[in-house]
Amino acid sequence: MVIATGGDYPYYVQNGSRSELQEGSAVIGLIAGAQNEKAAFLPSVKDVTDETLELLDSCDLLLMDGTFWTDDELIRIQGGGRTAHEMGHIPVSGAGEAVFQCSVAKIFIQSTQTRGCCTENAAPAPETGI
Repeated sequence: MVIATGGDYPYYVQNGSRSELQEGSAVIGLIAGAQNEKAAFLPSVKDVTDETLELLDSCDLLLMDGTFWTDDELIRIQGGGRTAHEMGHIPVSGAGEAVFQCSVAKIFIQSTQTRGCCTENAAPAPETGI
């Protein structure tokens, strides 16, 4: 099953092309399963709705956007820029914590870099201790 997860098209999609594309199809997630087990892959999530939480509760594994811990992470690190929400990412802390209520096993991913949020060498996130 393919689901829309919100968000906008990346900057490299030209304005002319944007007008021809279906709204809500910029970022998608995938739910796949076999033999009564399901996994959800949500590489970029702008918001977690009640509908999303209900869908995730039916899964056994969740691979979810873990690009940012906080909404202002990039601004704090680089001294400027956009917030996580402005770039179409929900931070793991804050509104993203809603997924912790789901019974599904969770793995937070960041698909454009190899920065692990829960590796042996990574410092724990201060808000969560993980």
